[in-house]
Amino acid sequence: MFDYAAANHPDFKCFISMDLWAPKNLSDFDSILTDFLGHAAYYRGSDGYPVISTYGSGTFGQHDWSQWRDKWARNIYFIPDFADLMALQGSDGWWDEWGFMIAGLFSWESTWPARGQESTPALVAVDEKPDWTQERDKAYMIGLSMLQYKNSYGANIYRAGEENLPLRIQNILNMPDQPEFTQILTWNDGPESHYIGNIWPEQDNTTQMRVYANDDASHAGIQPLLGSFAAAFKAGATADKMAPVNNSSATGALWFKPILASTACADEDDGDLHHEKAAGYEVAVDVATWAVVVGEDDADAGWTVHGFSAGKELGSGTGLGGGLNFGNFTGLKEGRQCVEVRDKDGGLIAIAKGGREVSSDCPDGIYNLNPQVLELKEDVDDGGCAEDAKDGSSSDDGDKDGDGDGGDDDSWGVKAVAVDRVVVLAALFTSLVSVTGTWVLC
Repeated sequence: MFDYAAANHPDFKCFISMDLWAPKNLSDFDSILTDFLGHAAYYRGSDGYPVISTYGSGTFGQHDWSQWRDKWARNIYFIPDFADLMALQGSDGWWDEWGFMIAGLFSWESTWPARGQESTPALVAVDEKPDWTQERDKAYMIGLSMLQYKNSYGANIYRAGEENLPLRIQNILNMPDQPEFTQILTWNDGPESHYIGNIWPEQDNTTQMRVYANDDASHAGIQPLLGSFAAAFKAGATADKMAPVNNSSATGALWFKPILASTACADEDDGDLHHEKAAGYEVAVDVATWAVVVGEDDADAGWTVHGFSAGKELGSGTGLGGGLNFGNFTGLKEGRQCVEVRDKDGGLIAIAKGGREVSSDCPDGIYNLNPQVLELKEDVDDGGCAEDAKDGSSSDDGDKDGDGDGGDDDSWGVKAVAVDRVVVLAALFTSLVSVTGTWVLC
């Protein structure tokens, strides 16, 4: 990978993040670091030294880490995930002991809502750059991820997705003082459903993970949205200045879990952990989440976004502004899901369609919460969401067996507007109302 990047994309850099869940010694990483720290494609920090990060601290003590750092003549830009050793607003004593060996800190676990907490604007706190970054002249690397659903390797957990991704994109870009880095979490020690590209069989080849992390659940459709974020982050821009990528009029995606919350799986009580509902399942709500980035030239063009579930439109459309717009369509039903963008005259601009149909029949034999991700595309020759429903097998008979949210439509959207970074935005969510508000990157 390093050789390929250097030869084909010389401006693209890589660095090593050490997963410290299992190693017995820090020296376990010596050979790979020796091989790559001097590579032309290796990313270097502001001091010119190669960047190294971690997942966790591995319970190694300060003496162990100090000796390890000395091994590299201290010539590394070290920005570890040491959140397990300290609160991010840590004490002076901690900094006296650890501060000399790090260039900054990264926090993995703060990327998602706590287990059992919904991912909603009402409950997800606005992210802040920790005070110590200025007080101690240290960098901060913030995490960004869709969700955490892991049903393999002896674990079955869910930490809410839905609007978690666009909420954090908005929060990161609108911080008065943006973090130095954003790390898009796409993998860890197992298939946690926050991948954004290929699923490599040589990394994880267990049978259990393939039940839900497979070619039927590609997340590549989220890449253009992340590309738009990356460009804005590197430019120090706010969320309302995000722009479509690849010369498109609109960039975005639609994502949703493939089963309804009311789904009942026959093997739930057979004693197999992976057949049970995930810890945190109670907040896996029946919604389809959307995000649409509109260019500055079309900010006032009167465009709207429309969601469809099983062939029925959810609400009457949400207005779009320039930059990042996002929201949820509730009332999710069994069948095909779709979102479209139309101009003020009703002309079709872009559509996100396809993917698996939402089901209540437990088709995978597990409570699968790995989302379907549909990319917003300008290929509109086959018509909009209504035409897509006719082409598919979706039913328009309303809710089946009471699943979904029925007629209780609490869909909402956040329309992008220009913001003053010192202003904290609050959104009032009411039925069918647009409210005003508003990878590793460096």
